[in-house]
Amino acid sequence: MKKVTLSIVAVLVFYFSSFSQTDSKTAFHAVTIDIKDFALIDIEGPGNNTSIKLESTTPTEAGLGINFDNASNNTLWLNYSSVVAKGKTRKITAKVDGTLPDGVDLMLKANTYSGNGKGQKGQPSNVAAQKLTSGETEIINNIKSCYTGNGVNNGHNLEYSLRFKDGSEDNAYNELESGTFNINVTYTVSE
Repeated sequence: MKKVTLSIVAVLVFYFSSFSQTDSKTAFHAVTIDIKDFALIDIEGPGNNTSIKLESTTPTEAGLGINFDNASNNTLWLNYSSVVAKGKTRKITAKVDGTLPDGVDLMLKANTYSGNGKGQKGQPSNVAAQKLTSGETEIINNIKSCYTGNGVNNGHNLEYSLRFKDGSEDNAYNELESGTFNINVTYTVSE
């Protein structure tokens, strides 16, 4: 009985192994598609220069104060590339690294996307300029899989400006001190 069972098992194994190897009208094989989740961010300026200078306007008449009406810059552009998982979005935040001069606020407005990119680019988190601090300030949100295009005139134009602290010249003017203050603005892309 054992010999008969063993013989039947051997015949069945031979039959199925030869059947699975025969050619037919269709064939298939497995393909794995791997699209990586990633995010890259960059600041672009004219001539690859990303350093800017904001200066107060000094009065030319005794009895008048300095002002920050012309202490602005809009030469920099925020570029990014992103691929996200289904249902996910990214955001971009900005923060100040270093010490701002007393009596002033550094303001930033990220403008609406412009350029030759593709996909779902982000939206400015606020239509008005926002005060930058050492904490993260969200400036762009709702970024999905996209790219902005590279270089100046692609992405989000960044408008920097100075103002009296908390928007109040009355309270901030006495805190002002002369000097040159160097800080960095750090941008971070995250989910």
